[in-house]
Amino acid sequence: MAEPLTPLAKSIPLEHKYFYSLEYPGYVASTSFAKAVDRLGGPQILADTFRRGLKVDLKLKDNDPYAHPPNGQVVPTYNLVLKVVKRKRKRQANEGETSSGTETQGQFTAQVVGISQKTLRFRTPIDFQYQPPKDDPIVELRDAMMRLDANYILSYRLPVEMEDFTLSPEEQQERGLASSSNARIFPPPLFSRYDMPVNYNFKPNPSSVQQTVIDKVTGEKSTRLVNTSKHVNGHPISIKWSEPTPTSLGKEREALRPLVNQGLLQRVEEKLRERPIWTRLGMFNQLDSHDVRALHNSKLVWALCSYVFHDGPWRDTVIRMGYDPRQEPEAIMYQIIALRNAKKPTLRPSVLQSGAPQGESQRNLDSHTFDGKSPRTAGTFQLCDITDPLIKGFIDDPDHRTDTCNIQDGWLDHVTSERIKGLMKFKHQRLCDTGIAPTDEDCATLLAPDDQLTAVNKKLPTTSRSDRRKAKVKSNMPEEEAAARRLELAVSRLEMEEEGEYMDVDE
Repeated sequence: MAEPLTPLAKSIPLEHKYFYSLEYPGYVASTSFAKAVDRLGGPQILADTFRRGLKVDLKLKDNDPYAHPPNGQVVPTYNLVLKVVKRKRKRQANEGETSSGTETQGQFTAQVVGISQKTLRFRTPIDFQYQPPKDDPIVELRDAMMRLDANYILSYRLPVEMEDFTLSPEEQQERGLASSSNARIFPPPLFSRYDMPVNYNFKPNPSSVQQTVIDKVTGEKSTRLVNTSKHVNGHPISIKWSEPTPTSLGKEREALRPLVNQGLLQRVEEKLRERPIWTRLGMFNQLDSHDVRALHNSKLVWALCSYVFHDGPWRDTVIRMGYDPRQEPEAIMYQIIALRNAKKPTLRPSVLQSGAPQGESQRNLDSHTFDGKSPRTAGTFQLCDITDPLIKGFIDDPDHRTDTCNIQDGWLDHVTSERIKGLMKFKHQRLCDTGIAPTDEDCATLLAPDDQLTAVNKKLPTTSRSDRRKAKVKSNMPEEEAAARRLELAVSRLEMEEEGEYMDVDE
């Protein structure tokens, strides 16, 4: 085996001695070592700190309670302790020199004397602090308490608070104060609760770029950061019932017009000109499958041609810009009836048909209509899309309309609106549960006219309230029929209250 070109250093055994290290935040001379240890509490406190891993306070100002000391913390380390020796040679005095001296040779020796297992570090920032005036009565009282001066404590009286919170320049100069404030505010025991500075890691927005802009008034150029990924307001204008109808899109939405498919936008606008209010599902059924998929992927189209209501009988619909259904009585046909099936959750109209693209032959283009015979997964229907003969009779009857529009029922009277909702809920629930459409006889009690309502109620047996409760518990009536029955009784009571002929009927 060939010998290495460079000779190996000889092995030196480590000393099995252990030391404690102290990173003192200041200069310590050989003559001030004892004073530095005293500022840490003394040798005994320092030894307990290393042994038990406690924190220690470095009192930079002796016996000053208003100076907050920095905290030191013991951390485990595995550092080598070296003993460094400088070689010196005594130099003789030359002719003309009064004294001799020493001259350092260019040779140093280092020796490992042990291992530092623990180190006391002062890495935390020092807390905020300031000194109150020494002649303040509170400061003097505190000093007397430290001296246990009972006579001063007994004779102490609270001084009269003077509202001279700001000193004049002459008083400030006379008292030699750096600030003109004369507020007697004493420092708290602690200003900051954080031992280590917080690394906020501030970084610029990666999507921000610098752009040069010109002031329109002064013509001066300036550079500012512009967020290129700014949120695009791609939702339609949404208003409350009491707010005016929007007539324009505004500059922000108009700027988005070049970003959408112009052909799709024109086709949607054409449908809104034919009919000013649509449900989203109804609009989807007027377009081919490619347009439906594009409309799902680009919701900006809705924002450029329509607005929506927060509440009222036209909520969950898209309305042509500038058209106010609250002022148009014929808008009664575009009011919605919202149904919710508790047993079998239905899809919201806004997400219906949002799955994989389907062919034209597989799509149900009548899914937005309600005929009372076919089950629907939708839960929101417009009155003009209801083709059930029983319900359509109430909708087309002009006697069931009002002269004013309200937020609850729109242009319909309240009793008719509740009857339509009850019929649709009863039929919708029966279709969802069984798939079989209810007959006219099943809906007879809900369809009783005003002049036959009293006769129908007379045929119902009257029982006491306790008997009705027992019958309700023992009844095996399906839930949907019970709900329709309760709704029937509520409508009957409303009509009889209007006629002043309220009768207690069996539930």
